[in-house]
Amino acid sequence: MRPGVNINTKESPPPLALPTDSSVFLVGITEKGPTSPVLSTTPTEWTNNHGARNTNTQLIADAAEFLFKEGAKRIITLRVVGGAAVAASVAVTDAGAATVFTALAKGPGAYGNDLNVVIRTNADDTNIPVGSFVIRVQTDAAVVQEESPALVDKSEALYWISGTSQYLTYTDGASVNDPNRSTFSLAGGSDDIAGVGDPQWQAALDRATADWGTGIVIAPGRTSPTGHSQLRAHADAYKRVAYADAPDSPTIPTVTAAAAANRGRLLGLFWPWVRVAGLTRGTFRVVPPSVIVAGISSYNDAQGMSPNVPAAGDNGVSRTALGLTQTVLDADHQTLNAAGVNVIRSRWNSIRVMGWRTTSSEPSDPRWINLGNARMFCFISNRGALIGERFLFREIDGRQRTVSEWGAALGGEIMMPLFLAGSLYTETGRPADAFRVDLDENTPATAQNRQLLADIVYVDAQFGEEININLIKQLITEGVS
Repeated sequence: MRPGVNINTKESPPPLALPTDSSVFLVGITEKGPTSPVLSTTPTEWTNNHGARNTNTQLIADAAEFLFKEGAKRIITLRVVGGAAVAASVAVTDAGAATVFTALAKGPGAYGNDLNVVIRTNADDTNIPVGSFVIRVQTDAAVVQEESPALVDKSEALYWISGTSQYLTYTDGASVNDPNRSTFSLAGGSDDIAGVGDPQWQAALDRATADWGTGIVIAPGRTSPTGHSQLRAHADAYKRVAYADAPDSPTIPTVTAAAAANRGRLLGLFWPWVRVAGLTRGTFRVVPPSVIVAGISSYNDAQGMSPNVPAAGDNGVSRTALGLTQTVLDADHQTLNAAGVNVIRSRWNSIRVMGWRTTSSEPSDPRWINLGNARMFCFISNRGALIGERFLFREIDGRQRTVSEWGAALGGEIMMPLFLAGSLYTETGRPADAFRVDLDENTPATAQNRQLLADIVYVDAQFGEEININLIKQLITEGVS
């Protein structure tokens, strides 16, 4: 490599701001799947992970479908099950009827009662080596769901189940022998849908720990004050933004009361509900508004938009909505917006989000009214944590080298791209008037305590919520002065 400067041509510029983590945390009742968080990146993957649409699961199944259709790329599903939910299971035995292992469906639910563990050997398929066996998981209708490679002993079987199987987990049994060539039918699975209450919803939210990063959390259709409170508390604890659904009611005081009951800095409330295409031609379904808005936000994130940009107006047009469940009048819109309810409206031949506020009270908490500012706060928090990971266990020497690099990373990798994107406010146009990374708290004492500290001070950019145009009509004889 010669010394010198190389100039290359690129077809497109880099984004002005770092891409936002566009994960959507989707909380609800699914047909199947583990209760731990599960990431899906395609509709097919989501269905494979969480099952079919039925009476109990139609709300979340429709939510996943239209999240993807609106533009979501990453859905992290948090499954809600009743307190007495049980995973289907069966003892897989050896030739002497001793238990080799107990096979359990991956996650509780009645769906597991339709599964069978079939142990196949060379007697079933000559492609299976003599002395080996294969584990096949199939339904009662003999539809094969998955099959292992040839396994030589129990330890390989357990390794395959724990590391590869999409349908099974296990508990170990006493026998060290190979499982018997036979079919073992799982049974005893229960969803306990009737047992789903506020504690179960909270438990599902709690499983999405900080390790899963930032994003948007929604619990489609959950409109109770407790439901909104749980979303708000989760968002505050994990630096995620929560989108909540107002009741699907035509009564404006009922809708505004939902915002008044849960004032939250990281909580956005949306209304009305949205009509989308039905399962058959000429019909429609209704999905909660949080689904549509989360999908639009995710789409915008994937386009490289700053998290501060509202998913509203021209950037808030739905790709799937056919209509709305309620008629929105201008006077009601003004009342709702002032109360902290973000209204979705039919305008300019499209269905679009026409509000971008949190439920915070503007008189008492003006710094947190802008929902975009809330998203940017979570973005900065998450990116700061990721950069902080790079500086864990770095040596802090007396020359302040590490401290300087720490400050440069926070400013250069997080705040400057946001400034260049126009997401920070300054009247002078100088970055120093829009943000500051303060490192003064780093002292010999903090170094001795193995601490690396920084304060990030910044001024959010706001959005135009009211546009006024004055038309002045002149006579021919007056002209334009």
